[in-house]
Amino acid sequence: MAFRPSHRKAARKGNIGSRRHGSSRSRRLGMEALEQRQMLDGAAVGLLMAEGESGPMPDFVLTDQNSTSATFQQQVSPRDYVGKISAWYLGAAFCGYCVNQYDYMDQMQNELQQTYPLLKIELIGINEPNQEAGNATATNGRDIPWLQDTDTDGNDSPDASVDLWGMSFRDVVVLNGANEKIAKMNLNQNDLANSGNYDTLKELLVEEAMKEQRPWRNPVNARDVNNSGFVAPLDVLLIINELNLSDPRLLPPPTGADSPPPFWDANGDGFLTAADALFVINYLNSPQSGFSQGEGESAPMQSMAGDASGLADLALMETQPRVPMTVGSVIPSDEIHDLSLDSPLVSATMAPEDANRISAVDQVFTEQAADDRPMVVHDFDLEPLSEELDLLSLLI
Repeated sequence: MAFRPSHRKAARKGNIGSRRHGSSRSRRLGMEALEQRQMLDGAAVGLLMAEGESGPMPDFVLTDQNSTSATFQQQVSPRDYVGKISAWYLGAAFCGYCVNQYDYMDQMQNELQQTYPLLKIELIGINEPNQEAGNATATNGRDIPWLQDTDTDGNDSPDASVDLWGMSFRDVVVLNGANEKIAKMNLNQNDLANSGNYDTLKELLVEEAMKEQRPWRNPVNARDVNNSGFVAPLDVLLIINELNLSDPRLLPPPTGADSPPPFWDANGDGFLTAADALFVINYLNSPQSGFSQGEGESAPMQSMAGDASGLADLALMETQPRVPMTVGSVIPSDEIHDLSLDSPLVSATMAPEDANRISAVDQVFTEQAADDRPMVVHDFDLEPLSEELDLLSLLI
C-alpha cells in the first residue's frame, strides 16, 4: 500500500534548478541501511549494508547558527532528539551545491510538519569548520538548525561530524529514537533535486517514525480507543464499527484530516484488525478492569490517565494469558450480557455524542447478542466480519 504525499511544491530559491528524474532502483542503492527495509510503497528494496554500528551514536554539542531556527544560539546535541527520528546533514556554507541540498532538507522538514504533524521527525544541518562567515547567507530563508562544527585539534577535520561520527562530506545520517544510526545517504550521488532521491529519503523518515512511534496507539492507555480516559465496552464497539465500514488495513501515517483519536491500533502492530478489539476485550474480561464482576455488580471504572497504579495494572496484564489468536480458538463464556446502546452497562460508559458514532453497528450487535454461538477467531481471516461481532456478547 502506498502512502505517497502530494508532490512537493516547486523549488523556492532562485539558485535551485528543476528536479531531475532517474531510475528508482539505482537511486535507492545509494542509501545505506542496517537492514533490509520495506518502503511505504510496498516494494522490497535491497539497501547497502552499513558498517554494523550499534548503540547510540557518540554525543556532541554544537551551536545553532540559524537566526530563524527554534534553537538559534543554543547548544544542540543529538540527545535532544531522543524519541524522534533525526537526519543530520554535513555541508559547507560557501558551497553552492551544499546550500541547495540544505534548502531541500528545509523544504522537506516543512512538508513533514504540515502533512504529518503527529510524527516526530527533525532535520539538522552541520557546517564544516572555517565556513562560519557564510552562515548568514546559507541560512537565509531557511528554518532548520544549522550547527557550526569545530576543529579544536587542528587536524583539518570537523570534530563532531567527521572525527566523532565518521561522516563524509555531504552525508545525511539518519538516527532512530534511541540515537542509533539506521541509514546513511550521500548527496554527492543522490542529489535531492532529483525527485526520486528526495522521495526516498522522505519516505524512509516517515516509515521509521511510523514503526517506532505508533501514532495510532494511545500513548497514555493503549486500550482507551476513544481517548475518554476510561476503558469500556464502547472502545470495542468503535473498533468493530470501523472494521465494518472499512475492513482490516495497515494504518497510514496520520494527517491533519485523518488522525487519532480514535486510536485504532490498540495492540500496537500498526494494523487495524479484530485483534485490536480482542486486545481490549481481554482487558475488560480481567479483574483489573472492574467489568468482570458480573452484570449489575461492576464498579465504575477509574481513569487510568497518568495513574501509576493503572499503568502497573496494564503492565501486569501484559504478562497474563490471553485468548490465543489461532484458527479454531474459542473464547469461553458462561453467560451472555446485554451490550446494546440501551443497556445500563453501555449507557454508563458512553458519552452522548458517541451514540451517533456506533448507531450503524447497534442493530447488527443486537441481533448477534441474542445468538449464543461461541466466537471463533481466525488468523487474519476477517470475513465475514459478523463473526467478530460475537466478541461483544462475551464481554464481562
